[in-house]
Amino acid sequence: MFEDDYLLRLIKEMVRTVLKLLFHIDFKEEDPVSVVFESEDAEKTLYSLIHLADQGFINDAENQLYDFTQNPENMESLKTALLFYSHLNQLDNDFLEDHNYSREEIVSGVKDVLNRYHLDSMSALFRKFWIMFQNTFYIQEFMLYPADNPFFSTNIFSVG
Repeated sequence: MFEDDYLLRLIKEMVRTVLKLLFHIDFKEEDPVSVVFESEDAEKTLYSLIHLADQGFINDAENQLYDFTQNPENMESLKTALLFYSHLNQLDNDFLEDHNYSREEIVSGVKDVLNRYHLDSMSALFRKFWIMFQNTFYIQEFMLYPADNPFFSTNIFSVG
């Protein structure tokens, strides 16, 4: 539960940060898809991809997105990709799982699209947050089960 909530917020904030830095888009509402596009093609593509994903064809939509984002000169397609992953992030875990998709795949998709647009430094930042998240989750799990923790497995206060 904690892992999913944190990962959901992490994805949301990373997408929001990239949209703010590159496109000067600062969305406060829950639905960032309502942003303005300069290209009608990009907007139509986004809504088509969202429609596919909402019907459960998430992997098909992602494959189409991959084709759409082949030109790193077209920043509107990057915006489309980020908004698509933002939409996927809003779907609940059961829906994602029922359609063979996960939040980790959303993370991977965002990193991949950032790399494709030569935004490796932003992708690296995302990767650092992801590693930090995994380490935090591991530490919390470790502390919840002290029997697995060598520090807690012996009584350091025993008089022997």
